Amino acid sequence: MQADDGKSYDDINVTPMVDLYLVLLLIFIIMTTAG
Repeated sequence: MQADDGKSYDDINVTPMVDLYLVLLLIFIIMTTAG
């Protein structure tokens, strides 16, 4: 059971990172297009 809890917490921790990378990528694309 503890292992499952750790896995769920890890998933919750990783999700914001993916969102952050997507936002950074979007900003980079907009900057490149504007430039």
